[in-house]
Amino acid sequence: MEKTVSKNCIYGIYTGRLLNSVLNNTAPPALPPQFDIDELFAFHSHQSVVNMAYCGLKQLDIPSEKLKAYYDDYKMMLLREARFEMASQQVFSALEKAEIPFIPLKGAIIKKLFPQESLRSFTDVDIYIGDKVEQTGKVMESLGFSVESTAEYDIGYFKKPSLFFEMHSKLFEEDYSFEGYFENPFEKAKPICEGSCHYRLNDEDFFIHVFCHLYKHFSFGGCGLRQFMDVYVLTKSLDLDYEYINRELEKLGLTDFFETVKKVNSVVFEGKKPDENILDICDYIFSNGTFGTDKIIAVNEFGAQDKNILVWKIRYFANRWGLSYSRMKENYKVLEKIPVLLPFCWIHKGFRVLFFRRDVLKSQIKDIDEYNQDYSQYLKHIWEISGVKR
Repeated sequence: MEKTVSKNCIYGIYTGRLLNSVLNNTAPPALPPQFDIDELFAFHSHQSVVNMAYCGLKQLDIPSEKLKAYYDDYKMMLLREARFEMASQQVFSALEKAEIPFIPLKGAIIKKLFPQESLRSFTDVDIYIGDKVEQTGKVMESLGFSVESTAEYDIGYFKKPSLFFEMHSKLFEEDYSFEGYFENPFEKAKPICEGSCHYRLNDEDFFIHVFCHLYKHFSFGGCGLRQFMDVYVLTKSLDLDYEYINRELEKLGLTDFFETVKKVNSVVFEGKKPDENILDICDYIFSNGTFGTDKIIAVNEFGAQDKNILVWKIRYFANRWGLSYSRMKENYKVLEKIPVLLPFCWIHKGFRVLFFRRDVLKSQIKDIDEYNQDYSQYLKHIWEISGVKR
């Protein structure tokens, strides 16, 4: 009996071919008559590819009023990219002036390989600054940025109206150390010119970093089409030494997952016929948003640890909202001196969530309610056929 293909998968595989036509400046595939343009827009929004999809769809015989939402997103991304590019150059120059070595990461580099830089959607700029955390903070504050978020290895800086920069002291958390491969990124990078503090990872190591980032999201919280497209664009745009890449990925135990990604990309972007396992993986990808779902994170964090579902739900909720003392004191400095105030800080945070993040709260409660062992088994199947290590 032939496997039933989900609507997400049908939309996703069409979208891959549509995006590939934009990448290669070729004629876009015709829109199947059974497609609902509003549903397709919702799918593209979920995958963060609206602006790029618009460049393909506008070449088809589709009334402009039906593409208005696409056009609005396209214009917004043009403006956003221009703002981020200007801000990036200001930050880079300020870091240079302060003699702080830095390495721009991921989207800041990948976008330059797209036909138009604004086609690669993003919400922030990632920069590696090593141990120069305090010095970098002073630079960002001098440029009008303020601390928006803090984590063990990165600090997020925000500037109105919508600029967000993440400064990383490590490329990956301890859970994803990748055998220490990126312990000292500057050893795998070169300055863009003699005497510069602005470094670029070598092409092969940049690819490996992007690939490891894809693996991290796919295996922990899930990920959508855009991160697979990043890898596809890199393979098509850069003259990479695959003998080196394959050797390094083998050391990291990622060879099987690399084969999976290549097969998925050949199906999604090049129209190759999928086998049943690749179809399952595609369905998983297209069911996720750009960075997966909280429900997948939940299974990873606690699903295999607690047989008592109530205990699991309590632990999951507390972890997602950072209710532990160590997490709470990051935002409530008074706790460092008066730890007994923790319950009152919980109450304060609860009111803030109810007033300002109610939609997120509802979504996570829904994820908790929907958790079951069947979904956990489904995810284990996906990871197994994908080559994810467990």
